[in-house]
Amino acid sequence: MDNIIVRKAKIEDATGIAEVHVLTWQCAYRGQIPDSYLDGLSIEKRTEGWREQIKLPEEGVLPW
Repeated sequence: MDNIIVRKAKIEDATGIAEVHVLTWQCAYRGQIPDSYLDGLSIEKRTEGWREQIKLPEEGVLPW
C-alpha cells in the first residue's frame, strides 16, 4: 500500500464512481432504508450527476 496515488477524478471515472456509490448504498443501507428506494437507485443517473460534478464542481454540492 505504499504506492497509493490520489488524483482528481476525470470524466471517464464517473461510471466507476457511480457504480461504487450505488452498490455501496444498496449494501450498507439494506434494512434501514426501504428496499424500493435502494432498488430504484440508478447507476446511469448517478453517472450523469458525477460527470457534471467532475466537469463543474461546486464545493459542498452532491451530484444528484
